[in-house]
Parts: sequence; C-alpha cells; structure tokens
Amino acid sequence: MLVGIDVCHKGKQSIIGFCATYDEHMCKYYTQASPQGQKGQEIISSGVLQGYFKSAFQAFRDHNQGQLPDHVFIYRDGVGDSMRAQVISHELEQLNKIVQQEYCLDSTKEPVLPKHTLIIVNKRVRQRFFQVGPGANAAIANPPQGTYVDNGFVEQSEVIDGTFDFFLVPHSVTQGAVKPTHFYVASNTSKISKDAILNFTYALCYNYYNWADSIKIPAPCMLADKIAIYRSEIGNIPSNMDLHKLPFFL
Repeated sequence: MLVGIDVCHKGKQSIIGFCATYDEHMCKYYTQASPQGQKGQEIISSGVLQGYFKSAFQAFRDHNQGQLPDHVFIYRDGVGDSMRAQVISHELEQLNKIVQQEYCLDSTKEPVLPKHTLIIVNKRVRQRFFQVGPGANAAIANPPQGTYVDNGFVEQSEVIDGTFDFFLVPHSVTQGAVKPTHFYVASNTSKISKDAILNFTYALCYNYYNWADSIKIPAPCMLADKIAIYRSEIGNIPSNMDLHKLPFFL
C-alpha cells in the first residue's frame, strides 16, 4: 500500500490531504481531506489519522477479498525540519495502533503485521546541483532528471537502522536552475535496499495522472496535496455520495 500525506497551509485553514492505494497495481487511490484544529498545525491529531488509516485498510480489504497489505509505504509532505522528529514519533505511533487493531481481528490466528517505510519529503530546499561539461570551455548545466545525491550534502549517507536521506532531481526545467527534492527515510522496518528505495521513489514521480513526464514529488504526495488544495479552495466535499475512490479533485 502506498500512502501520501500532506498538510496544506494555504487559505484560512490548514488542510490535511490523505491518499492510499487499495489495488495490486498501486494506481487506484482512496482519498480523504479535513481541516486541522488550528492554522499552521503540522502534526495531525490522533483520531483523524487513525480514522484515515482505518478507512484505507477497509478499502484495501474490500478490493482484495479480505486481504490486508504486507507493506505500507508512506510519503509524508508538509513537514518543516524543526517539527520532523515530533511528526515522525507521533504519526508512526498512530499507524502502529491502527495496525494492531486491524491485523489482530482474528484471535485464533497469529497476526502477521506489515512492514512500513516512512519517508519525509521536503520540496523547499536551498541546495542546487550542476553538471560541468567536458573541455576547457565547459558549460555548466542542470543535471539530467533521475540524478540523485546521497553523499557529501546529506545528513546521513550511511544506512543506520534503516534510516538515511538523499536528494533527487526527478524532473527537468526549461529555464533557470532545477530545484532538487530532499527525501529523509525516517523509518524502515523492511529489508528493502537503499537503491530500491531510490529507484522506487523516482519511478513514482512518473505516476501522476495529469502529467505525461515526471514531476517534482512522488504521485501519492501530489495527490494528497491536490485534494488538500481542493478542500481549501472549494470547501466541504459533498457527503451525499461516496467520492473517496474517485479523482474528482484533479
């Protein structure tokens, strides 16, 4: 299961955007959006986040003949560096609580809990990378899309207890310097390798419905951002019909 979470601070209220895949191809999304308790709040309250995950697991169960995912891959956007540790601690705790509830329904069987990978996404970075061409009069140009930097400029180049970080240039620009995106792997309980996470993250930047090329952030992040902006600009989402599995906000 792929999960994208964002908190949008545009408008009068801060809005939570949440999306999670529920099919085997990871292209159908269950979505939710709601306002935060106060403007500028980055940490999502316990009841709201647990409710989102519970509904997402139910959508996954309904689509897959009662099966639940064996790995939850979370991309969390909308977190400032100063609040990162608090967000990681609080939101992982909520995920673990709802996992215990959902995966332990049958008391006659030993529950097999899913692995999880939590990645913090930061678009607002000051770093810029360039490539220098060959020759004496070498031209300086933007690096090609797909370039990643995981050494020298990062906080943690070595994988320690599953955590590390990297910069990725997933897209190209026609003018100016391309801005990389920073990814911080905050928690990883699986055996997925560092290279696999890098390649998977880059591949997800091609999975956004509304653009034929790669975008700046993985598709789950962009969809969470889009539904949060929709909720901020349009207002309440109609409750007289089930729109949670429809991309009406694009």
